[in-house]
Amino acid sequence: MAKSYSWRSYTFLTVSVLVSILMVSIDPVAVAFSERAATFMINCVFIGLLLSIVLAVINFISNKEKRLISIIALIITLLNIAVVVFFLWFGANFS
Repeated sequence: MAKSYSWRSYTFLTVSVLVSILMVSIDPVAVAFSERAATFMINCVFIGLLLSIVLAVINFISNKEKRLISIIALIITLLNIAVVVFFLWFGANFS
């Protein structure tokens, strides 16, 4: 059977990109609306990161999937995780 991209690969990429967009837009939303909206977005970032990790495991276990989109989404997810860990570390040590 030929390997192909399925909805899992595209969902993984979409979630990874959406988490990146949410991370970038937290501050403008907090300024324009309220801290409550920013808190909701921060919770969405954490949920999106967990979902990305689950989707990464699912995509890389499957033998029927091509890997290129999954690898791109994994790189984006790892960068997102690095940014979140950095800000958590920075906030814990320098606040």
